[in-house]
Amino acid sequence: MVFCRECGEVVQCDDCSVSMTFHRGRGRLICHYCGNTKSVPMRCSRCGSSKVDKVGIGTERVEAVVKERFPEARVARLDRDTAASFGAGAENRGLQGVIRGMTSGEIDILIGTQMVTKGHDFSGVTLVGVLLPDQGMDLPDFRAAERTFQLLEQVAGRAGRGERAGRVILQTYKPDHIAVTSVRTHDYEGFTRAELSARRETDHPPFSRMIALRLDASKEDDAREGAAAAVVAVRAAVEDSVRVRGPAPAPVPRVRGRYRYQVWLSGHDRATLMAAACAAAAVKLGGDARLVVDVDPQSVL
Repeated sequence: MVFCRECGEVVQCDDCSVSMTFHRGRGRLICHYCGNTKSVPMRCSRCGSSKVDKVGIGTERVEAVVKERFPEARVARLDRDTAASFGAGAENRGLQGVIRGMTSGEIDILIGTQMVTKGHDFSGVTLVGVLLPDQGMDLPDFRAAERTFQLLEQVAGRAGRGERAGRVILQTYKPDHIAVTSVRTHDYEGFTRAELSARRETDHPPFSRMIALRLDASKEDDAREGAAAAVVAVRAAVEDSVRVRGPAPAPVPRVRGRYRYQVWLSGHDRATLMAAACAAAAVKLGGDARLVVDVDPQSVL
């Protein structure tokens, strides 16, 4: 991301309330939600300071460092940009090109995002490194530990699939996190016991069912008022038999110029939960507000 060292203001997308990512290859900031691009500003939009700087380590930055450290190695990168650039040459191979290069041994070092961890069988890989999985652990989602553990297990499985043994190195600020300690010994059962115990205490799935009511509108008042009206309708329909959280702005509160609010419903009886959702769906919304009922939601974002 790009931010001001004077006041801390982060450059955000004009249509989405998320920070933009600097892409070294294009020399521009890109919003990964709506695709908008812009040049890096010379001055901060808040305080006017010229101390605007880039921070963070993305795949492009890692690629540059690796090429500097290992100048003789054949290095490739696989992320959403290169995957979309099918057949674009040695420096920007595209997904199929990277797969062919890894299979044939033409690539010595592959740098990538989560997409390199799943479904690929490269027999010659003997070393896997994971940089900072902490970001996944810290997501505001009760499934964060589970998903991090799954990801680490998958990426660890890329090493040592051939005749030679493999090694996995994790860089983390949380070496004692359950997802990290469990993956060290491939302790699926131990992780499952700990995770289920934590979810039982907080009454999260699988010990309850959940429904997310997601509202968005071009005007924030319409989204917020629609979410509040949905809460009123739910409580009138099912009283206290369903737990209601919200309304609250979504973790990403604005995407493509539309404001987003959420209401979370949880309970143990499916019929009661569905009655609550139906009551919310019947609410008349203002402006261009829209309501989506997400049963058993897989994401909080």
